[in-house]
Amino acid sequence: MKLALLQTPPQQNEIPPSIPVAMPQMAETEIPKQQFIQTISKITFQKWFSIVTLMVDDFSTNTVSLIDSGADVNCIKRGIIPTKYCDKSNEGLASANGSALHINYKLNKGYIKVDGYCFKNTFLIVNNMTSDLILGTPFLTQIYPFYVNEIGLHTKIMGKTISFKFLTAAKQREIATLQSASIYKQINAIHLK
Repeated sequence: MKLALLQTPPQQNEIPPSIPVAMPQMAETEIPKQQFIQTISKITFQKWFSIVTLMVDDFSTNTVSLIDSGADVNCIKRGIIPTKYCDKSNEGLASANGSALHINYKLNKGYIKVDGYCFKNTFLIVNNMTSDLILGTPFLTQIYPFYVNEIGLHTKIMGKTISFKFLTAAKQREIATLQSASIYKQINAIHLK
């Protein structure tokens, strides 16, 4: 797998199809890494779940939140917050798989509290979702810049580090085997042409 870091690829002379290209036979473990500009060596597989305090007026609850950079809005599962704090809403929303989510309410002034700091957010109250709380792009925009490591998502506010600790540690998998197999298949495909 090659990962090009250049904006425009360098100009190369094409080899006419009539000229055979000699490709040395090599085992997939013998592919030298120095031929590549950049390689990806690890992938982190994880859903970011963290316990946060959700507050609204005189009500608060600790809940498991899914921190999801792919979510366009922040959502709360119906029943987590009493509807007396919410406004009626007829907004539409679809899940990641395209199915419609049922929205009847919206919480305009909800707060996520972590490490003594409160982050004001708007949430859609969703009837048919699996997570209790989804913190999406609007929330992540508030805490940007942030960094992620195996124990959590972290940001700095006024010099203090605020951490959203993950319920399970992020796990990284070496992809050298995947990388070698992919490169080996590409070489063989080119050789067969």
